[in-house]
Amino acid sequence: MSLLAAHTFERLEQGIGKEQAKALLMKIIIDTVCELLPCTQPVQQQTEMLACTCAKVANISIPILMVTITYLERYFQSSVRFSEKDPLVRSRVIFIALLTAYKYVGERGVLNKAWIRACEGLFNLDEINNMERLFLGVLQYQLMVEDDQTQTCWRDWIEQLVSQDSGCKDCESMSPAGVSSPASSVSRTASSNNNMPSPHSSLERSNSTSKRRFSLPQVATKLYRWKTYWFFKSPV
Repeated sequence: MSLLAAHTFERLEQGIGKEQAKALLMKIIIDTVCELLPCTQPVQQQTEMLACTCAKVANISIPILMVTITYLERYFQSSVRFSEKDPLVRSRVIFIALLTAYKYVGERGVLNKAWIRACEGLFNLDEINNMERLFLGVLQYQLMVEDDQTQTCWRDWIEQLVSQDSGCKDCESMSPAGVSSPASSVSRTASSNNNMPSPHSSLERSNSTSKRRFSLPQVATKLYRWKTYWFFKSPV
């Protein structure tokens, strides 16, 4: 992470508080995905439970959550995505975005087998491996977040969050609905992509002709940096 990113994360912690910031970012991730992929309240609650369990088991940090939001932004810009007919699609998207961000931020990998515990067995190892491969393909391996445009976007967005939080006493009283997150701008274009297959089969191109709202630099990165592997050390 760059010095700008480090300063940005420090600003968020100082302005809101570390734990409140993490809770707010996670809530924004869940609410954004469930807005882009509308669902019933029970499904949203199931999605939230999975996301929070992953965050607890993997000890997800603020940088990981910010990278996750950026990856979700790029995912929903893509013309190919996981099947929206799959009842677990929201959980799949959040889970694999968190996994990918975790590996990128740490510059190391955690054995995908360890993530079975993070999702409480909802996905088996074959599913996780395949979802990761497909997710990276959807992103076209554009994992880098150190470019100036992305980091400036983070800085401006976090300033907006901190400003909105001014005078707020607890995170739960903050509504992320009033905050324009990097990923939320695609909400009007995402709902038209409904013809994607199951993530454990393959990916197809969407019939949507909507223009993309973002033009982040097309920077590809390889995964050779993930050389060290280990299991999550702390139990749930």
